[in-house]
Amino acid sequence: MKRKKPTKTSKRKSAKLLQRANRRFGWALMVGVVGLVVVFGYLAVRSSFAGTNVTRHFIQNVDGVASQRKTQALGFNVVDVGPDAKAVNALPAGQQAMVWVGNTKCGSFDVPYAAFTSAVDKLAHNPKVYGWYLSDGPSAGSCPKIVAEIKRRADYIHAHAPGQKSYIATAKDEYAPLKPSLSHVDVFGLDPYPCQVGRACDLGLIDSEVAKATAAGIPREAIAPIYQLFGQACAADAKNWRLPTEAEAKAMLTRWDKALPHAPMDVAYSWNRQSNYACQTLADANGAKGYPDLQSIMKDHNATKNSQPVVTAPPATKTPAPTPTLAPVATVTPKSDRPDPRPILTPTPTPAPTATPVVTTPPHVGDTAAPTKPGGFRAAIVIDRFAVLAWEPSQDNRKVQGYRLYRDGVLVSDQRSTLYIDVKLSSNTSYTYEVEAYDAAKNVSQRAQVKVKSKVASAAPAAAAAPTPVPSSAPAAEQPLGITPSGVDQPVEIPAGLEPDVSGIVDVMTPGPADSTITPNDGGAGPDEVLADDTGSAGDGNLTDSQVNDGQGAMEGDVTGADISADEATANTELTVGVDGGTASTDGQLDTTYLTNGAHEVSVSTTKANGTKTQSTRTVKVQNSLTPIETVRNQIFAGFHGNKQLVNNTMTGLAALLALLLIGVSSWAIRRWVMGGKRFGKVSVL
Repeated sequence: MKRKKPTKTSKRKSAKLLQRANRRFGWALMVGVVGLVVVFGYLAVRSSFAGTNVTRHFIQNVDGVASQRKTQALGFNVVDVGPDAKAVNALPAGQQAMVWVGNTKCGSFDVPYAAFTSAVDKLAHNPKVYGWYLSDGPSAGSCPKIVAEIKRRADYIHAHAPGQKSYIATAKDEYAPLKPSLSHVDVFGLDPYPCQVGRACDLGLIDSEVAKATAAGIPREAIAPIYQLFGQACAADAKNWRLPTEAEAKAMLTRWDKALPHAPMDVAYSWNRQSNYACQTLADANGAKGYPDLQSIMKDHNATKNSQPVVTAPPATKTPAPTPTLAPVATVTPKSDRPDPRPILTPTPTPAPTATPVVTTPPHVGDTAAPTKPGGFRAAIVIDRFAVLAWEPSQDNRKVQGYRLYRDGVLVSDQRSTLYIDVKLSSNTSYTYEVEAYDAAKNVSQRAQVKVKSKVASAAPAAAAAPTPVPSSAPAAEQPLGITPSGVDQPVEIPAGLEPDVSGIVDVMTPGPADSTITPNDGGAGPDEVLADDTGSAGDGNLTDSQVNDGQGAMEGDVTGADISADEATANTELTVGVDGGTASTDGQLDTTYLTNGAHEVSVSTTKANGTKTQSTRTVKVQNSLTPIETVRNQIFAGFHGNKQLVNNTMTGLAALLALLLIGVSSWAIRRWVMGGKRFGKVSVL
């Protein structure tokens, strides 16, 4: 049969059908592309915030490889070990270490500070380390100096092991003095164990303790719930708690998940037994011998929580010289009925020294020239307990990589800027600061040095009072503080005549009984004085009024008459840092790498609880070692006064707008291509 030739009419119909099909295909393709962009964009944004929403599962008292593998099978990816690199590296793939280096309550630290810093240095870049267990139940009320020691260790971790966490388990009623702004700790464990002997589990304790902690200044995102997975029926000492039933355990986990949906970590206490405090434990609770099956409950819970895979590839670092392994710590009974958190350590034999040298190729071969010594090192501002330090940039044959700043020989900052703000110094105390520059080849300059003496902060008087006598040699007015000639290292002394107004002490004392007095020393020669130590004892004066504190615990250290007013008046001091007339920070932690290079007017102001305000302003030259992209970023956002949060938020918004623009342009281009360059016209339906 002869095939019929297509007519012009049929050709036009076919062309229209093809055009309609192309249009529909173009729209479908555009919708598909947009959908994919939206889905992948959502996943990217979600992953970018995953660091704050990912929960690690930490279980305590895990000793030996067998226990580590059993707990890993239940979904626990963090276990406690001692500060031993070999023990850390021996953890199964997928598990990380919470390194115990802490103390209990007011006891001494199991690992002295020198050994602690050595351990941090050795494990700083080891991906098998999640964090450092600094203290269990520290009591700031009984031993106020414990907060400073915890802060000291947390700061060392942040400076030398960035990315690794500092962790403490907090006791009830000890939240306020240990909040992050004072202790610098990253994660805080809460342990309101709800299941006591002879009682139903009181799950309301969980809500009440979380509320107390957040009200005291610990954000929810920094709180780690400590699950009660132990009893004390067979314990040799305390018998206060009991092992929860399966139903009680599920209810406890549900309550914790509701109270802290985005906890950085959860803690299970305990896997193995501790004879004095934990017996029975999760290792017993496997459903056999009459015990509840809590292991299956925890396995399901860990699997459903947003657990993140742990990358634990061995670190590619040079082999360190063999060092003696820290011996396991002898068990010391804590001065409380709290379970002992210290890991049950298994001794690790010290490896024999090897005579084979480790050959490494240094970076930037051939660069042996050190940067020049930082010049003009000075304290640009000294105000109350805060100091602003600045120096001139060093020069290098290639490029200065950064600066290391030391206070009294201890590294306090490794940064790229020539400006540093030191907060929370002790009142009326002398400090020695040193700064050195280094380059990418690890060449280090000579150190510049400056000595600073912090001011004695005075309290505002309650009423008009006679001014403090000023020595005849004192200047008539306050002089600029902490200024030295450019390029000269010399002590910075506080001008005379800045003694505090002691009359203001009445403003900062907690009202006490009617007979509350501070009586001078009337029995001996010399100036009158009142001495107070951490427990409030009065020396040879008579010190009453609730140990002369402000309701937040005893004063720090030993102080004398005038300093009592200063310490109490600055107990609650708000620090604000501004740049070029704008406010860059309200907590004193200015990120100077967000400033453009050049001269900036830096102002520091303090506002005390009694309303006293002090402000000091200086013009400081800032030089940052920035990448080209960072330099452009700073130039674009110069009007944000170094406010890191505003800059990052603005950059995020601009990135979102750019993404939307790219989606629109790509969609238009795809449709244009599908239609063969013709106008789109109206989409018709077959």
